[in-house]
Amino acid sequence: MPARMYPARLPAEVLADPKRSGERRVYESLRDTLSATYSVFYSLAWLGVGRDGRKRDGEADFLVVHPQKPLLVLEVKGGRVGRQEGEWYSVDRSGTPHAIKDPVAQGKSSKHALLEKIKSLPGLGARWIAAGHGVVLPDSGRLRGDLGTDAPLAIFAFAEDMASLGRRVEEIVGFYADDRADPPGADLVARLAALMAPTFELRTPLGAALAEDERTILELTEEQFGVLDLLSRAPRVAVSGGAGTGKTLLALEKAKRLAGEGFETLLTCFNRPLAEHLARSTGSVERLTILNFHRLCDTLASEARVRIPAIGDAYFDALPGALEQALDLLPERRFDAIVVDEGQDFAESWWDPLQLALRDPGDGILYVFHDENQRIYRRKASFPAGLVPIPLTKNLRNTRAIHALATRYWSGGEFVAVGPEGRAIEVVEAERAQDVEKAVSRVLHRLLKEESVPADDVAVLSGRKSQLARNGKIGAFAVTSDQDATPGRVLFDTIHSFKGLERPVVVLVELEDVLANDELVYVGLTRARAHLVVVGTKATLEALRTK
Repeated sequence: MPARMYPARLPAEVLADPKRSGERRVYESLRDTLSATYSVFYSLAWLGVGRDGRKRDGEADFLVVHPQKPLLVLEVKGGRVGRQEGEWYSVDRSGTPHAIKDPVAQGKSSKHALLEKIKSLPGLGARWIAAGHGVVLPDSGRLRGDLGTDAPLAIFAFAEDMASLGRRVEEIVGFYADDRADPPGADLVARLAALMAPTFELRTPLGAALAEDERTILELTEEQFGVLDLLSRAPRVAVSGGAGTGKTLLALEKAKRLAGEGFETLLTCFNRPLAEHLARSTGSVERLTILNFHRLCDTLASEARVRIPAIGDAYFDALPGALEQALDLLPERRFDAIVVDEGQDFAESWWDPLQLALRDPGDGILYVFHDENQRIYRRKASFPAGLVPIPLTKNLRNTRAIHALATRYWSGGEFVAVGPEGRAIEVVEAERAQDVEKAVSRVLHRLLKEESVPADDVAVLSGRKSQLARNGKIGAFAVTSDQDATPGRVLFDTIHSFKGLERPVVVLVELEDVLANDELVYVGLTRARAHLVVVGTKATLEALRTK
């Protein structure tokens, strides 16, 4: 069996880049010629904190890991490479030399940064793990002797080694063998895979009548591979994208990884139901706190005994200031990293107190995920300075049928659907506004009774605070605003409250009051993953058709 590779396959941008052809050939040779006992990580990047408390970045072309042998960091330099008077250079196709970074020094620096990162991980600080660094020159012929006192021939692989690179890499690993060191162990290999592997999969639950669409494995695309790679390299990032591009999933995954790396991490958002859903679905993760912004303010203010007005707008207006006061009184309650979802809904006045919750307010780790088309509170989006912008352009969540309607309300740049075609959107006309409840009841009867869709997979969302379910029922069907507390019932909520959440099937009702609010209609349409039903009067449905 071949070595286990991370990622399991190279992304398109690497395959298409001629400047990375050397890395591609090294990847393929390591995959094919190392045994299955090895794990190989390609294009690694990580954030760490040194002993002086400052952030330190690390990166490496390849990391080769065996549970019983020294770790090996490999740097790759393609093209004809040479060294003269201590300076390294490469020669292009026209024969012109160009100065390049010292690959031995790069490998050595990456090795020390990696060991420092490993020692900072919970439970690993006491281990003494052997590690080495090597250089692969896939286009350069073998030399007869050492390339310098710091560059012995024993740590190099050349063009002649590429056909059986695995054998040469094992020789380099053996060069660093040290009987006094602790073996990495299978647990460290697993920790590295969890922290540094740049791909993951997300499975959606099955719905009986929608099985084909809902069985689809939503695997992060090559675009998201690049996003996770960039998130590993940059400490302050703003990720933008439309509904369904995976922003919340990426935010949650990044927060979990940061916590797993030993950073005290806060994941926060505007919507309390979204924060509670993320906390429930994640479970207990050491060093990870998940709270929406207002609850964060209230929680820390209560701990610090900072007084806040009891109710109403005065309560919410006072929360950011109360957070600042609480942090002054509780300096130990700060975070190493903050991840923000729904960043478009954060008021400009919230960012300063939120950044004060970082141990390093001016330069601490901060990731903001946002979608200006979901700015339903019409707040001015002004994020902290210095965030590296990263756009997402692929809708992974919604069927193409749902995406096609939702994009009528989309005002951003490129945005394409890559999911299944899906069912046509179902439109149900109610002759009068007072007939909507009966129409929704008929829809629920067909979905639950005739098409066997589980009640937990269905949400009915209203464009206003509705009286549609006055007695906890819509027709004969019991509904709930909390499916965790009362499972087996259809969810009934407002579009506002459900922002950031989703269900396989969504029934939209009572849109009359929100038709002029493109952002809110867009949010409602995109909550459905596999099937969307819109119930309304003729005028309401006509307004949607002609948008």
